[in-house]
Amino acid sequence: MVKIADIREPSTSVNILAKIVSLREAKSSRNGSESIYHYGILGDETGTIQFTAWSFPSSVREGDIVELRNCSARIYNDRIRITVGSGSEVVLMPEGKMEVKRTYEERAIKDLKTSDPYVTVTGVITGVSSRETEIKGEKVTLYSGFIDDGTARVRISSFGVPLKEGLRASLRGARVTEFNGRLSLTVGRQTEILEASEPEIQMSRNHLIWEVTSPVGNVSFSGIPVFVGERSGIVTKCSECGRFTDAEGCRDHPDAEKVMDLSCYFTLEDGTGSMSCYLEGDTLKEFLGFSGDLNSADPVEIHQLVVKSLECIPVRVTGDLSIRNESMRMRVHSIGKITDMEISQELLEGD
Repeated sequence: MVKIADIREPSTSVNILAKIVSLREAKSSRNGSESIYHYGILGDETGTIQFTAWSFPSSVREGDIVELRNCSARIYNDRIRITVGSGSEVVLMPEGKMEVKRTYEERAIKDLKTSDPYVTVTGVITGVSSRETEIKGEKVTLYSGFIDDGTARVRISSFGVPLKEGLRASLRGARVTEFNGRLSLTVGRQTEILEASEPEIQMSRNHLIWEVTSPVGNVSFSGIPVFVGERSGIVTKCSECGRFTDAEGCRDHPDAEKVMDLSCYFTLEDGTGSMSCYLEGDTLKEFLGFSGDLNSADPVEIHQLVVKSLECIPVRVTGDLSIRNESMRMRVHSIGKITDMEISQELLEGD
């Protein structure tokens, strides 16, 4: 049996005794057929490692001790990962006990990735709220909020461990997760929340597009919109859920009133890369300087106004990133025009 800390190179034959630290189920489509696979984190007394299982017994649960035979170790996203295939054997050890040594890498929020299962981040906690929930039959207080380290912001969820509004803290051993194309951090019982002794964090987060490859929030980029979507302009939304509607109305709320709004899509380039941006509502109206009645406005004229105000005009955008179909997308919540000189200077400073 090999220890997790000793798995450093790819191998076609790996046998380990480990604890299932986390276990998730997902679907995969190949050649028109859909299959179920499992993924998660394995741990032993020397460390943790991610795994993917294409064949996995349904009796195994999170927290179980298992012996994995004839697995492989492969490089995925620059990290070693265990693969449990059809030729592997998973043996449940019902009487087994194991203390897992968790390894924590210090990370800036903009650099967070799910390939680092547990990390330490330092930033300011804001937007704290709480609610009661139930997990495995036990009532637990779920605390939610954000942590911002000056490079980006990410949502945090804490099960039973209070979060303090405005605290400048280090979260040691927080777990990186992804849901709906966005990253978040989970604080568990083994996570330490320590008051940070570093100087006050500077909330400056203007980046080059190539620098940020993770779906984090509250990041800024300066660039030039090179393409504005054809459907940018006046849209209709459901008054109940806020989703876009067609001529037949909202599928979930067919009797709800349709309301007019503004939205646009555009591609932003900064010389180092490009990304899709989405902007709507009052933020777009303010940027366009539009204060009229959308119900009486000409859709063609509004579309032309959006194109004229955005296309090839240097701007700075701030918003939240998500990944859709393997490409980065920003939901913009702040936008402003800048000069060509400003964007050139920022690109030089980025070098």
